[in-house]
Amino acid sequence: MSDELKKLKRRLEYDMVDSQKSGDKEALRGLQIALYEISNLDKPFNFYHITMRLNDD
Repeated sequence: MSDELKKLKRRLEYDMVDSQKSGDKEALRGLQIALYEISNLDKPFNFYHITMRLNDD
């Protein structure tokens, strides 16, 4: 993972904490999805796995 992606990942994590503290569930969910996508850029796309994770709520 490049340094730029590591910085972006860290920023998303901080934004997730802020969203959780403020109670903004929609923003938190979007940030979780973005963080998941960044963390899995090097892996093949698996639609079934993603849909199952999104339906865990």
